[in-house]
Amino acid sequence: MICTFAVISIKSLLQEHPLLCYSFPPTDPLLETSISEFGIMSPLLVRKSGDAYFVLSGFRRLNIALKLNLKEIPVLICDMDNVTALRCSLSENTSRRPLNIFEKAALLDILLNVLTLPEQTVIRDYLPLLGLNTHRSVVDKIVPVNKLSVQQKTSLYHAGIEEDKILSLRLADSDTYDTFIALLIHLKPGINKFNQIIELVTEISRRDKKSMRTICDELKFDELIHSEDHPASQRLNMLRMALQDRRNPAVSATENYISAKLHALKLPAGVRLSTPNLCENTNITMDISIKSPESLKQIAEKLAVMSDNPALSDIFNCLKGDLS
Repeated sequence: MICTFAVISIKSLLQEHPLLCYSFPPTDPLLETSISEFGIMSPLLVRKSGDAYFVLSGFRRLNIALKLNLKEIPVLICDMDNVTALRCSLSENTSRRPLNIFEKAALLDILLNVLTLPEQTVIRDYLPLLGLNTHRSVVDKIVPVNKLSVQQKTSLYHAGIEEDKILSLRLADSDTYDTFIALLIHLKPGINKFNQIIELVTEISRRDKKSMRTICDELKFDELIHSEDHPASQRLNMLRMALQDRRNPAVSATENYISAKLHALKLPAGVRLSTPNLCENTNITMDISIKSPESLKQIAEKLAVMSDNPALSDIFNCLKGDLS
């Protein structure tokens, strides 16, 4: 394929519909510094369209050129179709660095919904170029990420949120994205806790026949996430407890009852009691940490006193199902 090099007016570029643009973020500080000092060293790839030019590749360079108010821009004028141009762009970009999750989602969305390539073709020919397994489930997980707004993507990108957590956002309704993104940024849950929260909101939403947005509002998610009254870890636990209580008030009440009784035991230092999940068994596990034989004797004396504490009997009775 023969391409022609030219330097053209930036005004002659068609910018209204960047159909093939998947770069994120739209600009790059290091690239901007380079272009500001030396100009654009690598030409944009364009296709002639009447008296103007349709941009095929180089959108980040174009965005920076517009920001710097450049009047002219170097281009390679090639007569290639959109699919070939996108594959050419992908080959160039992936040779420099791996695409991030937002770029992968945008690229797959373009291939499937703009260029309308068959899904099997995308899976077979393009997923390997992205370092992804060739399974339909991979496409189903990644493409919904492109539904996020530019502002939402920017917040997640600059906060350094892990890819697996970003993919979990697809399980939420779009009008709750901002809430769950704020949760990720401010409360920093692990992936398991984050998935559990979304699953609980989904389950309650279906059971109560209310939207996920309504459930989040009723439980005052946004207020709790942004509160400064408690540390992040405590706010995360409070949020999860509120969901558990809403999901099953009886179980939550029982767990709170046991927690209060454990507190009433006034365990000696170095001793920790763990109760089983409800209905599993009635055994309480005890962990003891000692520094010397003497400390063991002291703990033993305190445990003997604790064994007569009515709160201990209350806990065992509760585990057996007797709340009287």
